[in-house]
Amino acid sequence: MKKLIVTILVVFQAFYSHSQVPSFYDHVDHVIWVVQDLAKIKAGWEQVGFTEIKDYGKVNVQSSLVSSSTKALMATANLGGLHVVWLQPIKQKGLLAKFIQERGDGIYGLIHATNGQADMMREVDRMRRNKVLVELRLTIKYKSGVLEYVLFDTRKQGKYQMGLVKGVESSQIFSLGGAGENTLGLEFSQFAFAITDPVPVSDFWVGIGFPALSINHAVVRNKKYKGQPANFDMDLGWQRHGSIPYEWCIPLSPPNVYEDFINVHGEGLQHFGFNVENMDEVITALDAKGFHDVQSGAWGEEGQPGSGRFAYIGTAPIGGVLVELLWSYGQ
Repeated sequence: MKKLIVTILVVFQAFYSHSQVPSFYDHVDHVIWVVQDLAKIKAGWEQVGFTEIKDYGKVNVQSSLVSSSTKALMATANLGGLHVVWLQPIKQKGLLAKFIQERGDGIYGLIHATNGQADMMREVDRMRRNKVLVELRLTIKYKSGVLEYVLFDTRKQGKYQMGLVKGVESSQIFSLGGAGENTLGLEFSQFAFAITDPVPVSDFWVGIGFPALSINHAVVRNKKYKGQPANFDMDLGWQRHGSIPYEWCIPLSPPNVYEDFINVHGEGLQHFGFNVENMDEVITALDAKGFHDVQSGAWGEEGQPGSGRFAYIGTAPIGGVLVELLWSYGQ
């Protein structure tokens, strides 16, 4: 009987800890994006058409992994509904500089906003019970406020770093922004990752209460890679646990933009998806600004409901990630 009771308790605890995923994971509040040349990054995304960018100048960055603080340049942006905190380390040492040395420009973490300290500590405890620990605490002090992050050790197994911030702190840097309006009408619609093996990644996220990756084979027509007919192939994994879907791209045959990314940066967040109303007009406008279509194709039966087009735009020089334009029939 005692053994049976213990077994029931273990099962109950596992179910409880895995199932009680806090609702703040339904929305990514913002991304931390580490870059080498912030002036170039801001100018580049303004060229793409985004104008809601705010410069914070020098900020103080303190990491629990580093005993002393360091300086960085910071700016925020609203890219069609995607909130961004850009950070450029000023010195070639410290946490942010190490990230650039190892991976180049790119997304450091996806951040969720809690209702306060108590919410944050409850989630730290839940994650600990699921054997995921806090990797570091990151504090950014700027002229009129502070951002205090908790970042979990999820990058190696989950392929991106997941973190928390208090909503009241985040609202101070984004409350004055607009709705993400931009000159090309891009509407943020997708986080997308490039990985090699979806099984351990899916198992990891399931183990801490998130949905499994739903895998399907991408059936694509009109394939082009860097302007030439191509025969790339990939599987796609999907997670739709929040307001914005997560797409996991698993390359099967080269050349393709997913393997290109993995070869340079390693596995991780490879592109952001944006819905557009007129694909050809947007591609033409971006091409004129020096951002070219590097991979494209279509799905479904052309001209029929359920069909659509995609095109990856070569924005890697301004931050290490691509823009994917998405158009669906009848949208």
